[in-house]
Amino acid sequence: KYKRPENFPPGPTPLPIIGNILQLPKGHLYPVVEKWSRTYGPIIGVSVFKKLIVMVTGVDDILAALRKEEFQNRPVSYSIRASRYGKSLGIFFGNGEQWNSSRKFTVKQMRAFG
Repeated sequence: KYKRPENFPPGPTPLPIIGNILQLPKGHLYPVVEKWSRTYGPIIGVSVFKKLIVMVTGVDDILAALRKEEFQNRPVSYSIRASRYGKSLGIFFGNGEQWNSSRKFTVKQMRAFG
């Protein structure tokens, strides 16, 4: 039986070794993540090949995460880095001053849209 790591958010039960990789679509993640958020709540825990991933879907939770410096300098996978072709990694994968200025802009825009 699978035992979720302590303090890890709820989410779909992973398969041994490969985790939730078969539950993640090759195209757009939105429909699957939306379904999971209705089932597990706005913060979802999944694993892909034993790598733990936390997905934040609720606006209030996203804003709370963007306000905290603990959320910068997270590791960026090769696939994300390669897909950006040397461009900015944006607020969710940036760090330092670039992260801070992107964070301020994003929080301001999210507040403007309610």
